[in-house]
Amino acid sequence: MKNFRLYGKIRKAESGRGIAGLIVEAVHADLFIDELAGAAKSGRGGSFSIDVPSAGRAKSDLYLNVKTPDGRLIASTRSKIMTDVKSDTEINVDIPRQSRIAAGLEKEKRPPAASLPGRREQWTTWTFLADKAGQTSLMRQIQRDMSGKTSILELMKQYMDELYLNPDNNSPQFNKLMEIFRSGATPEAIEGHVYGVWMFFRTGDQEEPFSSVGNILQVLLGTVLDDQCPWVGKTFTALSPGEIDSLTEGAIAPDRRVFRAVNHFRKIDRRLPNNVAFELFNIWNGLDDAPPDQQEKFGHQKNGGYIIAVQGPSIYPPTEREVFILNYRWRKLANKPPLCWLIDEVVQIADGLYLGQILSATRRLLRLYDPLRPPADYVYQTFGYFLMFSGEWNEEAQRLFPFLDIPSLKC
Repeated sequence: MKNFRLYGKIRKAESGRGIAGLIVEAVHADLFIDELAGAAKSGRGGSFSIDVPSAGRAKSDLYLNVKTPDGRLIASTRSKIMTDVKSDTEINVDIPRQSRIAAGLEKEKRPPAASLPGRREQWTTWTFLADKAGQTSLMRQIQRDMSGKTSILELMKQYMDELYLNPDNNSPQFNKLMEIFRSGATPEAIEGHVYGVWMFFRTGDQEEPFSSVGNILQVLLGTVLDDQCPWVGKTFTALSPGEIDSLTEGAIAPDRRVFRAVNHFRKIDRRLPNNVAFELFNIWNGLDDAPPDQQEKFGHQKNGGYIIAVQGPSIYPPTEREVFILNYRWRKLANKPPLCWLIDEVVQIADGLYLGQILSATRRLLRLYDPLRPPADYVYQTFGYFLMFSGEWNEEAQRLFPFLDIPSLKC
């Protein structure tokens, strides 16, 4: 087998402009230990070229790692390995804006001070339970992390960036998010449309000794989707007493404040991971076309994954508090696996800003959900966190998460 060349460009995901000065490594993928095949530095226009020796290999399964000049990993194609490479091959790597900022390649653009006075207090004021704020060393670290931030949403984005490509299932950022979740206020209701951002994936409650390499979901899914997740929010609608009784088959009292919610999904043009995930959701869960007025106003194309939402005690033992429960498991909602195994729990961490944890049953998966059975029988584990925010946060969200492409910045 002859030597061959890997070549291409390292580009900004949003504009396609090249990024110079980054270290590009070609790596042989192996079942046990991957091996460096060669490296180069991206030049003007982001271009690079790496000569890969055959070294007597029968075949070459390769991927690229992209690092900063000081060696910090900011992107990898490990989840999309090129198999049996035998000749010169082109491969381009797109680096999302938030990853460039997290790596120090760009600075965060902050909104003009004139646009903040009316919202600065809302954007920087936690809505913590009175007995939680500032009471632990971890909470004091979180408050220090807020220093210099325009908003709590910006802090959440920092944690997202730090979790990018992080294989540790029990990272410090995860522990901080858990602490924030335990401290947030308990919503009695969420009504209307809210945008949403998936923060990161977690491989259940995997602990030591394998937690440092155990976050397979984040490595395989989080690094691929990154800023291309098709989920972009939910809409909550209050249910009448008759609807409550019918949908829950009498399991929830009809005098409670109960809501039906639906998820929103958006297809981003020419973004392959987003398009693939969007179509998988669409085919497997039978998504419905969003009404034209929703598509125009909020920017999503599909609706699906129905939920019954109501305030109640957490089903997750480490939480031990009241939360806003978003339950996909009700039989009459007709959700398919894995949605029919999920229960989201949400707390309010600032006015109009909500932090949610994804819980999935890990036992009795092939049996119909029984709302009267103790949650412990289903052994729920945490599989990720997400954010939701009302219209007052649109301006800040558009700055921090431009991939949401919010059609209007009006509240």
